[in-house]
Parts: sequence; structure tokens; C-alpha cells
Amino acid sequence: AVRRFSQPYVSVPHLAIKLAQFSDSWTFYEDSLYPMPGVSKTINYRGGKGTFPIFSLREVMGGLADGELKNKIVVIGAADLDTHLLNTPLGVMTRSEVIANVVDNFLNNRWFRYPSRLLLAAYLLVLLSLVVWLLFSYPQSVAFVLLIWIGLAIGALSLWIFDTYYYWLPLLAPLSMIGFTYILFL
Repeated sequence: AVRRFSQPYVSVPHLAIKLAQFSDSWTFYEDSLYPMPGVSKTINYRGGKGTFPIFSLREVMGGLADGELKNKIVVIGAADLDTHLLNTPLGVMTRSEVIANVVDNFLNNRWFRYPSRLLLAAYLLVLLSLVVWLLFSYPQSVAFVLLIWIGLAIGALSLWIFDTYYYWLPLLAPLSMIGFTYILFL
């Protein structure tokens, strides 16, 4: 599945970068946003197939899409050739839809962000301290219900942080730690 974007090792920039540079929204050229050759970034897809409007050649040539295409970046591609279809985490998309998602990531800085390992370790340590304190302070049945609520809150918090700030906080590690700690204290 196509999950990452990387600038090729050639002197010609990728099509998505050139398209983003033609936009009025392109105002940055920083190392954190502009990938160096060989450095890959995880694509943050906006949605599944059809997220970006698709027009047929007949609609474009007939003038039916003139109002919708004004001041927009247009990516031309084929939708009915198997060689132009790519597997993505959100299903099968055309190459032009994948390029549109990459351009959107450049223009709106929607790339995945990952917190440092030290910050994640501190987060897990604080969570472990909270879980151990709950297991020592409350009866087993009460602590079980509280741990379920903490697990749900962690899941909701992780989703909210990703949707708002594009930071990827892992869910499996904290939830596993809560479960294993509870079982260990049984």
C-alpha cells in the first residue's frame, strides 16, 4: 500500500512538489516540510476515493466544470486503467488522487508528526504510575472500572490529538501496559 512520500534522488523535483509550488498557498521552504532526497514522510490521507472532485474530459471540455476549477490545482489522470490504480490504507485510489493527497499535505502541512521517544517513555511512565496508584488505592472491582475509563480516555485523547495536530500517539503500548499491569497485580 502507498503510505509514504519521498523525494527521489534526481535533480528534478516530484510532480506533487511542483504542483504545490504553483499554488498561492505555497509559502514555505523549510527542511521540516520539504523532504530532502531519500527522506520519506507518511502521507496523511484526507479521505477515501472521491475525496477530491473528479471531472470527466467531456465535462471539462464542455465548460460544465469551469466554476469549480477556477483557482484550483488540477491533476489529470486516468481512472479506468489498472496500471493507474494504487492500494492505499483507505482503499484503491488512482495515481492522481494519491498525488492530490500529497499536494494537500504540502499546502496545509498535514504530514504525520511523531513525538520523541523520550516524550513517549515519560508518557508511559506517568501512566504506569497512575495505574499502580489506582490498583493500590482502590478495591479490585473499582480499579478495573477506572482502568477501563482510563483506556477509553487514552483512545479518545490519541484520536483527538491526531485529528487536531497530526501527532501520532500509539494506542497499543499504553493499553497493553494497563492490561498487563492489572493482570500482574491480580
